[in-house]
Amino acid sequence: MTPSPAPSTELDPALRAAVKAAIDALDPEELLCYGNDEYDLEVDDFTRAVMRGEDMTPDAVRARWARWFGDDESREASDRSRLAVVELAGRLAHLERDR
Repeated sequence: MTPSPAPSTELDPALRAAVKAAIDALDPEELLCYGNDEYDLEVDDFTRAVMRGEDMTPDAVRARWARWFGDDESREASDRSRLAVVELAGRLAHLERDR
């Protein structure tokens, strides 16, 4: 089940662009072949989380990712996808530290 986006809050455009770049560079679900906007809802969700100062640990990012795509077992995630989500956590934590 896909979670509803959080109520509209103004997103920091530079932070959103950085989050989008991080997710798109990793393309954890290999969706970008379907269009450049495939992760837009997730980008907004992670941007809000970083803006709120939520922890961007691998476990926290994996849990948030699972809210959108299901847990690793239910979606039969590849090793590549699992590693991409862990790498995403590192990139998001870096963005969070720089805020």
